[in-house]
Amino acid sequence: MSQEKVRSPASELTELQLKCLEGFWNRRSAKQIAAELGISEAWVNKNLMAARRLLNVNSSADAAAIVFGGKRGSIKNYYYQRRRGSRTEPSRVRRTGVRTGGK
Repeated sequence: MSQEKVRSPASELTELQLKCLEGFWNRRSAKQIAAELGISEAWVNKNLMAARRLLNVNSSADAAAIVFGGKRGSIKNYYYQRRRGSRTEPSRVRRTGVRTGGK
C-alpha cells in the first residue's frame, strides 16, 4: 500500500495570503499590513478573505490560529476589546442610529 501525504489546507495558501495572515496574527490592522507590503488595504482584505475561504473558517483570527498554531479564538478577544475600548459588551444602537449606553 502506498501512503499519500495528507496536505493541509494551509499549505495551499499563497505567499501573500500568508504574509497578510502573519500581519493579522501580529495584531496589525489591514492598513498597517498594506503599508508594510506596499499594497492596498482592499487587497489585504481580499487576501484575508481568500485565506478564510480556503481554510473554511469565519474569521481571520481563526485562520491565523490554524496557520500559526495558536488556540482558535485566542486573539478574537483582543480585537473585540480594542474596537470597543475596555468594555466587554458592545454598546446598543437605537433604531435612529444613535448609540446608547457607553462612556
